[in-house]
Amino acid sequence: MDFTMTKTVQAGVEVHAVVGDIDALSVAEFNELLTAAVESTCDSPAKAFVLDMNSVSFCSVGGLKALLTAQRSARSAGVHMAVTAGTPVMDRALTLADPARTISSYADRAHALRECASMADHAARG
Repeated sequence: MDFTMTKTVQAGVEVHAVVGDIDALSVAEFNELLTAAVESTCDSPAKAFVLDMNSVSFCSVGGLKALLTAQRSARSAGVHMAVTAGTPVMDRALTLADPARTISSYADRAHALRECASMADHAARG
């Protein structure tokens, strides 16, 4: 099974929902889509986006490397990336790949959106 990644906007924040498997066959496309998500968020007023990974059934080491790279790119661009990792698959993967917890992860989309909205409010106040 491949994956899909769809973009919506909720509460003024881009939400990129990923469904399926991030494996050796799909990791290059996943990396490209993550790069595009970071770049598009640089121009948004919110300067934050949610990557909803709660429907990912498998995430390879390459997929985790793509997440870590996207996090570094987002941070250096002044963008907050919030990842949902409320499933055992994603929680375990992020715990192993990111023991320092540099990726902001949340159990569900609602919590991630609240954090992004808070970041946007803080940025707007200056």
